[in-house]
Amino acid sequence: MTEEQRKRLERARKAEMNRLASSGGAQDDIIEAVNSKKPEKKKRAKRRAAKTAGRRRRRIRLGRRTFITVLALFAAAVLVTLSLTVFFKISRVSISGNSHYSTAQIEQAAAIELQTNLFLADTSGARSRIAAMPYVNEVKVRRKLPSTVDIQIKEATAAFQTEYGGQWFLCDMNTKVLEKTGLVRRDGLLAVYGIAQMSDDGVNIGRPLADGGGHVCACIAELLDSFERNGLTADIKSVRFDGEFFLSFDYKGNIEVDMGTSDEISEKIDYFAQIVKELDSEQKGTMDLSDPSIVPFRPSN
Repeated sequence: MTEEQRKRLERARKAEMNRLASSGGAQDDIIEAVNSKKPEKKKRAKRRAAKTAGRRRRRIRLGRRTFITVLALFAAAVLVTLSLTVFFKISRVSISGNSHYSTAQIEQAAAIELQTNLFLADTSGARSRIAAMPYVNEVKVRRKLPSTVDIQIKEATAAFQTEYGGQWFLCDMNTKVLEKTGLVRRDGLLAVYGIAQMSDDGVNIGRPLADGGGHVCACIAELLDSFERNGLTADIKSVRFDGEFFLSFDYKGNIEVDMGTSDEISEKIDYFAQIVKELDSEQKGTMDLSDPSIVPFRPSN
């Protein structure tokens, strides 16, 4: 307590004593009343000092937090700037999974330039351009620190060929048209007739035929799976769709098989496989799988 504060306090005590004396109170009562106010005044002084100290500490903490925040933002801005201008330059484009397309063709489609910033590279555009290539089924384009763009490709394979307008086209299991092969049918690949004619849009490279992979696609997938499961794939020369729901196929060029509707394809192929095991390998004729109540095989005369 300063000298000035003590003087003010003394004057206040005297004033209080005079007030009480003028009101007729006893001297002892006056002294007791004045002295009773001392602890209360000390408490108020301590509370004011504590509040002042608390405000000072809060200001210090706030100032410290503000400084740290500003410093962190500045450091982050510097790092971002350096990352986009100086560091993480693309030095390599890694390509895997491609067989039909060369690495150069994939790089050209991706259009990612070396020495450009890794984070500014248009990976989404690269993915879209590569996915538009007919033989590409899936593509993933990822950034790999510190300086690589990784491209992973899963390519389609030709599952059959089909004829449209005098031209032959290769298609995958989902009826997507992969490429045009021209006037000549490719040896060793299943020929499927009739599905291209179901498409209102004709044949477009990179797009599915017929119903866009619906019922016809499901039929083809089930047929191919059934042929492979029964070891018949190499002996099936062609499959014909008569409209969307009727099927037939050519076995070894010797037996023409009428499957009737496209229902129960797997069961019909399994039944066919059991029958041909009992036939001579050179046996010719027709087989009707559409009606289980009739004798299915009719030999040629």
